Amino acid sequence: TDVNMDKCWYLLNGVITTLTNCQNTTIVAQNGSNNLTVYANDTGKNIGSSQVIFNIDMGAPLTTINPNGTNWTDNNIPFTLSCTDANGCRNTEYKIISGECNASNLINGTSDNITCNDVCQKKVCYRSIDILGNVESLKSSLLFKIDKQPPVTTDNSDSLWHNSDLLITLSAIDNGSGVFDTKYCVYNSLDSQCIPITSGLGVNISCTLGNECIKIIRYYSTDNAGNIENIKESNVVRINKTAPSILINSP
Repeated sequence: TDVNMDKCWYLLNGVITTLTNCQNTTIVAQNGSNNLTVYANDTGKNIGSSQVIFNIDMGAPLTTINPNGTNWTDNNIPFTLSCTDANGCRNTEYKIISGECNASNLINGTSDNITCNDVCQKKVCYRSIDILGNVESLKSSLLFKIDKQPPVTTDNSDSLWHNSDLLITLSAIDNGSGVFDTKYCVYNSLDSQCIPITSGLGVNISCTLGNECIKIIRYYSTDNAGNIENIKESNVVRINKTAPSILINSP
């Protein structure tokens, strides 16, 4: 202060502004780093100044998630949240959801696991707050997809006798990641069990003319998450292509 104050002005980030009032003046600075020097002179042309360098943070922090969702897997999925901010992050909060992303019941933390007992599709709802109290808008991750249930495969065989070759149909369903493949093999009932290596859903059971055949189908399916069904066996498939014999007793 000076009783002989003449005028005052300031230099903010290289821009000079003359003040009409040297007291109770509001100066609007930019977001980020600022360099302010205030000048004043009196009627004797004496100049005084004062400098201050300061930061203004009006921006919210930025939070990322890794991984941001996954394709189908048969395992629980760990994830990590990372916050960046020019002046520093105070805390990150999140919750694992199957529905709406909102601010209720958020917990503090930067890592967790997506868990599931059978088939699940979940997201992570998250945000961060910086040391000045700027709050990031809520974000929602992409879907984390977990399928721990193997497919279920059935067949339409029966145990009846048939007089011609048969086409047995295998049907596979999976309510999670979907069926990836079905494999089968066929063996004679008196032989050792076979290992399913042929892909497909239609199984041709044949028997040469003049023979009687008893066969069994072994099969299983896998899904897109890597779950493997236990091997199953069909009913015994019976085909009889022998001609009946006729015995005539002469009188």
